[in-house]
Amino acid sequence: MPGGKIILEILNPKQLKNNSGDPKDLSMLYTIDVLETKTIELNEGKHHQGKADIIQFVATK
Repeated sequence: MPGGKIILEILNPKQLKNNSGDPKDLSMLYTIDVLETKTIELNEGKHHQGKADIIQFVATK
């Protein structure tokens, strides 16, 4: 569909040191050299609280 969007918010390997949620399996985490990573504060329920290292991606078709 023209104008459609895909939005990804995925965890990167730095997340392994945080207690804000899973996965704790390196093979399930992502790195993308051309995008910027950021650190955010999660407040998304009991097991998703605190500092998280993420990659955000938005694309428009």
